[in-house]
Amino acid sequence: MAKKIKARELYEKELEILLAFPDLARKQNNWTKKQYFSRVKELQELINASKLGSMKRRKGSTYERNIAKKVKDKLGIALTRTPQSGGFAKNSEKAEEFRGDIVSLDKDISLNVHIECKDHKTWKPKEWYKQASEDCPEGLYPIVIMHQAQENKEGKRCREAEDFVMIKLDDFLEMTKETFYRREEK
Repeated sequence: MAKKIKARELYEKELEILLAFPDLARKQNNWTKKQYFSRVKELQELINASKLGSMKRRKGSTYERNIAKKVKDKLGIALTRTPQSGGFAKNSEKAEEFRGDIVSLDKDISLNVHIECKDHKTWKPKEWYKQASEDCPEGLYPIVIMHQAQENKEGKRCREAEDFVMIKLDDFLEMTKETFYRREEK
């Protein structure tokens, strides 16, 4: 089976050739020096953008695994990242089973929530909640789990990293009506 070549690999090879043989590249493509340097710069930008995208996907995947682990540690429910982090559902016959960023590994456990995980420096809660709501299957509560990185000033930690959950108040009250309060014994 032939290996799938990624666009970044093609950009890197082209850049390598251009840098190794600048005069030949200019002659073959009938470029001026300005056109040559413009193409070199364009390739460098494409490669850097591709690397940035890979780092962001890796960061998101790590955060989703961390949330799945926290839920397992606290509630004893084995969860896992959705294949392709939710993107799987958009192109799959099993779309209902694989929505959101995290799903149950246990066939006997169905989550009552549709989870979207966000680990971004800049928060966009309205946008994220809209995504969670639009992707949420009927009968589930859409939630967004957001990460706030620790804050450091002058080399000292002044705020710990924390995770937060965003949910509509009505959904929260409906979900917790059995456990929201307790009566004190007299």
